Amino acid sequence: SIGEPARAQGLVPTPSDVFSDAQKSAAVAIDIGRRHNETLAESCISRSKDNEFRFSLHLWQIQNLDVTLPTDQVLATIPAEQRQVLENRLEQGKSPHAAPNEALCGLFSRSMRNGQLDYAQTDADAAKIVRAIYAADDPMRIAKRDADIGAGCLKHHYNAGERAFGQIRSLCECQTRAIKANGADKQIDDWLAELDAKTGGTPRTGREPGVALAAGTSHHNWIAKALEAAAHCTSVAP
Repeated sequence: SIGEPARAQGLVPTPSDVFSDAQKSAAVAIDIGRRHNETLAESCISRSKDNEFRFSLHLWQIQNLDVTLPTDQVLATIPAEQRQVLENRLEQGKSPHAAPNEALCGLFSRSMRNGQLDYAQTDADAAKIVRAIYAADDPMRIAKRDADIGAGCLKHHYNAGERAFGQIRSLCECQTRAIKANGADKQIDDWLAELDAKTGGTPRTGREPGVALAAGTSHHNWIAKALEAAAHCTSVAP
């Protein structure tokens, strides 16, 4: 899942009692919703073998990293017994979840794509609390920024009619690594800001890395090196 790379990058600290009860409750609430959505999504993918659903799920996960990254950070500090108490309290009185069928899966995929399942919509109070943690943490911002670059690549290929999710994801991750390997974080931030200024604030998640690099200012030596490295990604296998 998208949360696992966050842990691997060291974004989740050693557990310690540094978060408030409100932050812990918010993180558990977000996690309950995330697990429900991801379980339903996996069931729908299994039913339909639909690669379009894979795109929807992956892009939804990336779009919500500003909520799920701090959620994972807080969850790592909550003892199992306390977490279970919070989960039980939050789940009390909720109706059982419907079993997935074709109609529900179709609605679910559309809802992910149009933003109706963003945490700001489904649990605005909890999302606001954990986003405040994200806003103060630069490593989380960089992790989401890098994922956004890959999301732009995925959207580019999806909009071009391509549906081989595994192969496209591998290609996009390769291109993002090429950017990271050749540009320092400050250089990448400046490059993205420059691109946004040129396009009047077009969201960078709509940009394909190779195209965006080619649009970069030519005097940036690192861009030329990143372009050369990204060119070798075309043969990446799924």
